[in-house]
Amino acid sequence: MLVSYLALLLWASVAQWIDFMKPCSRKHWQAAASSEVDVCTQIGLDLSGQGGNAADMLTDSLAISIGGGGFALIRTPAGNSEVVDFREEAPAQAHRDLFDGRPDARVVTGLAVAVPGELRGLQTIHTRHGQLPWSDVVAPAVHLARRGFEVSADLVRFMEGAIEGRDDFFLTEPWAEDFAPDGPRVTVGSTMTRHRYADTLEKIATLGADVFYTGPMAQSMAGSVRDAGGILTADDLSQYRVVIREPVEVSYRGFILRSCPSPAGGPVTLSILKTLEGFDPAAQAGFNVSCHRLNEAFRFGFGARTQLGDPRFTTEVRQREEAILTDTYATYVRSNIWDGTTRPRDVYNPSQQQITTSAGTTHLVAADHSGRTVSLTSTVNRYFGSHVMDNQTGVIFNCQMQDFALPSAPRSPAGPPANEIHPGQRPLSSASPLIIEYPNGTLFLSMGAAGGPKIITTLVQIIQHVLDGQFSLVDALAAARMHDSLTPNQTLLEIPGYGTQGFSNETAEFLRSVGHQIGYIVPTKSAAHIVGWSADGRLEAAADPRHARGGAG
Repeated sequence: MLVSYLALLLWASVAQWIDFMKPCSRKHWQAAASSEVDVCTQIGLDLSGQGGNAADMLTDSLAISIGGGGFALIRTPAGNSEVVDFREEAPAQAHRDLFDGRPDARVVTGLAVAVPGELRGLQTIHTRHGQLPWSDVVAPAVHLARRGFEVSADLVRFMEGAIEGRDDFFLTEPWAEDFAPDGPRVTVGSTMTRHRYADTLEKIATLGADVFYTGPMAQSMAGSVRDAGGILTADDLSQYRVVIREPVEVSYRGFILRSCPSPAGGPVTLSILKTLEGFDPAAQAGFNVSCHRLNEAFRFGFGARTQLGDPRFTTEVRQREEAILTDTYATYVRSNIWDGTTRPRDVYNPSQQQITTSAGTTHLVAADHSGRTVSLTSTVNRYFGSHVMDNQTGVIFNCQMQDFALPSAPRSPAGPPANEIHPGQRPLSSASPLIIEYPNGTLFLSMGAAGGPKIITTLVQIIQHVLDGQFSLVDALAAARMHDSLTPNQTLLEIPGYGTQGFSNETAEFLRSVGHQIGYIVPTKSAAHIVGWSADGRLEAAADPRHARGGAG
């Protein structure tokens, strides 16, 4: 599905569309895919029909760009798994005090831009696992950028939200050529083209990722970031390298679960599940108590997350990661989950380290009949990333420097955070691509989610619904979700609507009674995508009902 992934990169560079629909599920014999955009899912399936495999079919949705980065978990037909880490990294001139006195510069300035790894990651996946020629998988993206696409009400709404007091945003160059070609901003129903981006993708189709990371294109992009106050250089781009990692693994109810290690969110997702595994789903604790236990497990998971980071820079990260995946740690956490009350904050986060959050991710999953599957999460962080676009290439850059922890003041008793800024370091991410196997090692599910820190809590709940509750994929995706990442100190409950049922007032009042600070969110803040293997051997793709443009096929 790499082709449709790249096709959506041009949409992704624009914004994430959040619409709503009924749950979607499709079954196929040869290949299946689920993404946040139905047209890209179909492009991926078309490529499969041309002889492509799951790696060629990589499809994308709308929060990412080749100015961002991410993680992919890949399983081969032989049953071997690997992680492709193409997370952004801090430029060579970055340092721990980079945002001292100017924390807002981590968001919408050139200083927020980390070295993008997206394109290196995609080409690495294609080189190691794809079948079709690189130029063939990029060609549909070029065509879509030149032909254009229809502007939706949601794109307009997010453009308005991104203005943030800057009335001229989108109305001046380099944005105006794409977003306001006739003077005012594009409107619902109009056709939007991205010709500069099409030219960029065309060069990439012919010359590969090197044309992006070296030469005139790299010089132009580095210059645009510097003009916006950033420190990205052409050398930073040329020196970027993908990291191949081993996945982390646990058992849950006898199933084998694998995900991406730090700096991705897989260890936290799997740790929370190991904690919950010790609560017997047949013990009839009651729905409300189960929700309390679930939320407490979230809080302990995000507390443990503060000890993680890029293992290349903090050697203890791997040991900490291994520790939170053990049965011993899960037993410790359960012993500190009290059914009658929440706990003091320092019980969840003894290190008192800063908890960082992010947003704007997207997820896709693809599989083929051979048993190959790819689960990929990617992001530029916020809508429109850092609000920095390169005029020559049309690339919109990430604001991933926001995901690093700021220096603690006063310093934590545990010492400097593992997620502190260092040149070349990759910031923590919540991205948690997952592959689940039956106890006998055959494939069961390939999945992941979008939504910043809600990725972790979303995946935990879906896995519980499927493995503990025997929900169908469609029902598991449609079930109401809760979220708590410890900071802010709030338990968020989805309200009813948009294909979901929400939580009852009784549940909300019970959670308040045991100490949770209740807040409410619309069911649009996270979206998951799944491909499962049916008992009859068919592939079943399911898309989250929270995104109307989501496609499963």
